[in-house]
Amino acid sequence: MHWPHPILTDSGGFQIQSLGRPKAGLCKITDQGAEFRSHHDGSSHLLTPEAATAIQIEIGADIIMAFDHSVPADADYKTAKEATDRTHRWLTRCINTWKRNAKADGEVPDQLTQPAPNKTTGKNKTSKAGEYAGKAMTGNDRKFSNESDYRWSGNEPSARQALFGIIQGGNFADLRRASAEFVISQNLPGIAIGGASVGKDPAQTSENIHFIRDLLPTNIPLYAMGVGVRPSDAIEAIKAGADMFDCVAPTRLARCGQLYNRESKSEYIDIGRTKFKLDPSPVDLSCDCSTCSQYTRAYLHHLFKSRELLYYRLATIHNLRTMIRTVANFRTSR
Repeated sequence: MHWPHPILTDSGGFQIQSLGRPKAGLCKITDQGAEFRSHHDGSSHLLTPEAATAIQIEIGADIIMAFDHSVPADADYKTAKEATDRTHRWLTRCINTWKRNAKADGEVPDQLTQPAPNKTTGKNKTSKAGEYAGKAMTGNDRKFSNESDYRWSGNEPSARQALFGIIQGGNFADLRRASAEFVISQNLPGIAIGGASVGKDPAQTSENIHFIRDLLPTNIPLYAMGVGVRPSDAIEAIKAGADMFDCVAPTRLARCGQLYNRESKSEYIDIGRTKFKLDPSPVDLSCDCSTCSQYTRAYLHHLFKSRELLYYRLATIHNLRTMIRTVANFRTSR
């Protein structure tokens, strides 16, 4: 990709579980892993903690995420506890796969290529996840200098892959504390908070981040997953103690016509509104992105209404640049 910066990959667990919730039968979660059906042909696939970890290792990401069981924001205590306990069991399996790959013993665990049962034929069928997992465990170039030290030792990119554990617990402080204590005890290079923003208001998000930050060693980076719908959300997350965060909102909002604007109370303008049809000003007068320096609101309005592909590119450039500048400016002002 010619991207000379760190790359982080997610395990896929959240995507499987969130997309499977609205339709019964699309996803089934057990201690073994997440079994899901393809929306293309109905075939069954099983993604295990081992496979999710091995796939990310094979991709070559600098930071890989443990496979976790997330729950909706309105999950009851019993559901949240079961998911949290399962997340901890899965984390242990992810760590074992990560360590095994680091030692480069060349052995492929049976569970990595375990086939998911095909409900149609009754026969076992190895999923793509299993195939990739098997491939990911081969080779002798992934080594750590010390088996007990897994923090970016070595010089090759593959030897610097860091596994982050994920704290769960739903909306329950005792579960989040117990989860934080367990994940911290695993001595991983970094820790993430799952469910910190999904279904919660900004104040609750900051409270959750601050709560976990106080439990962590100061030298361990804290990753707030899914945080950053608006530029101000990113600032509040940093203030609360987050070192990293990610969110699909900047690109998703751009696609939907919502472009960040510092002067707007909502922090964005809806470029599809009629009032922008003849507006000769840029999206944001304070923005230095290539979109704002070359194109008007009127032109972007036209592109959006016409569903021109160029719109999505220009809008995405603006929203991403706004988020990057917001964080950079806050960093230098501290």
